[in-house]
This record gives sequence, structure tokens and C-alpha cells, in this order.
Amino acid sequence: MIETLIVEDDYHVATIHGAYVRRVDGFDVSGHASTLASGRTEIQRLAPALVLVDIYLPDGSGLDLLREALEVAGP
Repeated sequence: MIETLIVEDDYHVATIHGAYVRRVDGFDVSGHASTLASGRTEIQRLAPALVLVDIYLPDGSGLDLLREALEVAGP
């Protein structure tokens, strides 16, 4: 099962993403975060295989979150 974290501040959009991910065979939603800070925490806690990230979060850019996650993961 490919565990997916959804980082999205709009509850309705996050719900739609989650419903879609759950319909795809082999994928499941392991968590949801609505801010950059909670996204960082959830990536560390859950170690998801896939992260769906909103670019515009209330406390920063989702692109920064992805860069940080890639630096931690290494090459």
C-alpha cells in the first residue's frame, strides 16, 4: 500500500484529494496536514511514500516543504 500524506489548507479540496487517492488501487491516505508546520511534523511522523502538497499554504510555500523533505531523504 502506498501511504499518502495530503498537505492542503482547504478542507473541501483535501477531502476531494483524499477520496480520489482512496479509489486508486494500492494507495491509501495516511494523514492530512493544513499548514507547512504540520506538514513537516506529519512527514517526520508518518514517513509517507507520496505527499500531495498545496503550493500556497497559510504559513509558507509547499515547495519549501518538498525541498526540505528531499534534503532529509537524501539522494
